[in-house]
Amino acid sequence: MVGDRVRIADIAPELKDPKYDCKLQGMRTAALFPFCLGRVFTICGFDRYGHAELHVSGSLAVRKKFGKLHWIWVEPHF
Repeated sequence: MVGDRVRIADIAPELKDPKYDCKLQGMRTAALFPFCLGRVFTICGFDRYGHAELHVSGSLAVRKKFGKLHWIWVEPHF
């Protein structure tokens, strides 16, 4: 539910591969997902596919490393 706090327990296998290079809109997405692994975030919403929207820049550690205004969408089983 929106407002629930969740811990990212896992990420897609390709995002764990250090050779995977995914640049979406100039963001360092391939580095952001592994950095968020094991951290707790608040669910801000859900997209039409059921992925949880997490405003990860609410975390001081994420802001220090990646700057502000970052969101990720995570499949519920992760």
